[in-house]
Amino acid sequence: MMGDGVKLRAGVAADEAEIKGLIKEYGLNPLGLDWRRFLVAVDGAGNFVGCGQLKPHGDGSLELASLAVVRAWREKGVGRLLMEGLMRRGERPWPPPTPQPDPRHRPTNPLH
Repeated sequence: MMGDGVKLRAGVAADEAEIKGLIKEYGLNPLGLDWRRFLVAVDGAGNFVGCGQLKPHGDGSLELASLAVVRAWREKGVGRLLMEGLMRRGERPWPPPTPQPDPRHRPTNPLH
């Protein structure tokens, strides 16, 4: 069963130590770990089992980052649940649509 009863919720201040600990354990980039941007996975008892965040960039894009799952919960679909939840949270279609060229645009000098 995918996720085995795991639920997703918004990160809260009390998650900060677990988020930072898991990110450190996996050797992921420790910069920009703001718990307010995180989605957290918890088991049926409310125990932290994974996390991920949407990190905003100056150009308006969002980076799916800091995705990590507690070792005992790996291979159970938790990462996939987090990814899907983060994509929904970003309100962007996945995969993103492929940009289509404007048929009215023709390069004036394709060599320069």
